[in-house]
Amino acid sequence: MLVRSDGVHNEENTFTNMQSSHQTMLIHSHSNPDLVSTFYDDLRSSDYPEHVLKVYKPDQTCKYLLVHKETTAHEVVMLALQEFGITDPSSHFSLCEVSVAEGGIIKQRRLPDQLQNLAERIGLSSR
Repeated sequence: MLVRSDGVHNEENTFTNMQSSHQTMLIHSHSNPDLVSTFYDDLRSSDYPEHVLKVYKPDQTCKYLLVHKETTAHEVVMLALQEFGITDPSSHFSLCEVSVAEGGIIKQRRLPDQLQNLAERIGLSSR
């Protein structure tokens, strides 16, 4: 959950392959590259985020954010502000984990700005 640190709570700030009849023939050339292997090589590249985080604002609206394992909590805050269209400084916000304990007790903990590997550290039933 993205939380404004000063407690302000208003609507704006809440938060090619050719086939003959008998065989398959692959043609390799500069003008006709092997697109299949290129595609799979790209998927294994570290340029693509490995995880998805669902980030909520206090009004329960949410966005799905693609993040790398190395993405910090502060970078998630900046990305969430951009996705939600919030223009206030990122220093006014923090990323918090919200969970419900036994007995319906709601727990909220602020995640440190430099915390990484968020998708594996946050519980599946947490917000």
